[in-house]
Formats: sequence, structure tokens, C-alpha cells
Amino acid sequence: MTNALAAPATGFVLEQVSTLRQRCEAVDSGSVELPAEDNADFGWDWRWLDEDKFEVALTLELKATVARPEVVAVTLVGRFAVQGKPDKVAPTQFAYGHAPAILFPFVRQVVSGLTTMSPFGPYLLPPVNVAEIMKRFDPTRASAAAQKQTA
Repeated sequence: MTNALAAPATGFVLEQVSTLRQRCEAVDSGSVELPAEDNADFGWDWRWLDEDKFEVALTLELKATVARPEVVAVTLVGRFAVQGKPDKVAPTQFAYGHAPAILFPFVRQVVSGLTTMSPFGPYLLPPVNVAEIMKRFDPTRASAAAQKQTA
């Protein structure tokens, strides 16, 4: 028998996950030329709510294709709280790197649920490299960068 190791704490806790937008809509493939390959757009932002709480938003839009002539769009927000004094991971680093990886399974679940009764069957998002996706975003352009924060 092995002893369980306690996971190293980050100093942040996930308090709430909410979806702000959920959309699954068929597209008239006869009136629009659709691409053959999957095409996804990702979005990310974060903002402070007060001195020890912040929100991270993820957006995913799956564009219609020949195989799946439907648009799927999800915007999901996770609310995090600072616990104690984070000494290993700064809030900006957590919101940019850790939070999206924590929230992406929730996005996957919403997409699967939205498409379960679709005429094209459930859409199961393949595993994605969240760290690579996040390289597309500039943290200095996030909403939090424009806010004055002492945390």
C-alpha cells in the first residue's frame, strides 16, 4: 500500500462555474459553402471582482463543416478566490495558465451536452493542448490588466 501524497496547493480555489452562452444551431448547408475540416475559435479573458476574487472566461466556437453543418458556441466563466497568500503562483500566472486548464473540461461537458440531441450526434471535443492554445493570448491585453489590483 502506498501513502497518498497531498497535492501541492496553488493558493486559489474554484468557487463557481457558470455558462453565459450555450448555442447549438444547424446551418443551411445548401445556401453556404462549408469547409471540410473542423474549425474552432478560442477566447480567453479574466478580471478581478475584488481584492481576493477573480473570474476567468473561456469561449469556444465550433464552426459549421460539411460533416457537421451546425455552429456550437459556449462561453463559460469560473470564479476563483485567493486563499491565504499565494507564494508559488501569482494570480496573473494562475489566470493565464492554470485556470484555463481547470475550466476546459467544463467546456467539453457543455459542448457534449448541447450536441447530444443534435441530428449529427454528440460532438466529443478531442484532447487539446491548453498550454498551446493559451500562447495565442496576450495577458497584458486581458481585462484585469486595465484594473488596479493589489493582490
